[in-house]
Parts: sequence; structure tokens; C-alpha cells
Amino acid sequence: MNTFEYKWQEKIEEATWYVSGYSSSSVTPSTFQNAESTGTTWTGKIGLMYISDYGFASDSSTWTSNIGSYNSSSIRDNNWMYMGLSEWTISRDLTTTYSAFVISSNGNGVSGGDGNVRNSSIAVWTVFYLNSDVEYASGSGTQSDPYRIKID
Repeated sequence: MNTFEYKWQEKIEEATWYVSGYSSSSVTPSTFQNAESTGTTWTGKIGLMYISDYGFASDSSTWTSNIGSYNSSSIRDNNWMYMGLSEWTISRDLTTTYSAFVISSNGNGVSGGDGNVRNSSIAVWTVFYLNSDVEYASGSGTQSDPYRIKID
């Protein structure tokens, strides 16, 4: 966190991250969200995305689909978080001791296996919450027109 300039550090809110999960990716985003909102917590300014965040980033018509089947092009291509990379989530796979769920490069949620981050080519997408006093400056939130915040 010390590599951010102080003006940016002030804009990031400390948050409680729930480090829990589920035992299968064959469930809906809502089921994951319910499981992720209990259990072990960690408090800090930077975390990882929840697998339910990824699930709910798809078109609402897909929210009754299992995240394990999000590799369907009709789902994957309508998910604004899909990047074509394998990415770690903060959501644990409760069937293993040291693993988290991964969004695979083809778009579905899968177990991260042995959880060996050191030798892995799996990306990490950091997440943070902005303080409530941060003000919107411009942008529509798309890749070509990202949100911009006011800088003091």
C-alpha cells in the first residue's frame, strides 16, 4: 500500500473482507454470495474479487446459471469482468485446505487446485472500496470511457 501516493491512500476505505466460500462451483452467484458473507474475516484496504462479483457482472438473465458453466459464450461475452485470463478470487474452495476459486481463461469458475500462487500463471485482480467522500468527475464506466474521480 505504501507505493500509492498519499492522496490515493486517503481515498481507499478500509473494509472487512469475508474469506469464506463454498464447496462447488456448480451454484449460482446468489448461493456464492450467501456463503461468502459469513466465516473468517480479514480487514484491510486491498482485497480480491469475490467469485459472486464475477457472477453478478454478467447479464442479469444469467444469474440463475451455475458459475461453473459461465464458459458459455452467451454468458461470458456479456460479462464486463471477463478478461480472457485465469484470475484468483478471494472465495475459498471449502473442499481443499489451501485453495480458492479461480475464474478460468474460458470464463467459468473452477477450483484453484492446490492453491500454489508462487508458480502459477493465474492473475490477481485487486479490489478496493472508495471512501464515501470521493466524488465522480466523468466517464461512463466503459473501457473506452472509464470512470474518473475528482482529485483534490
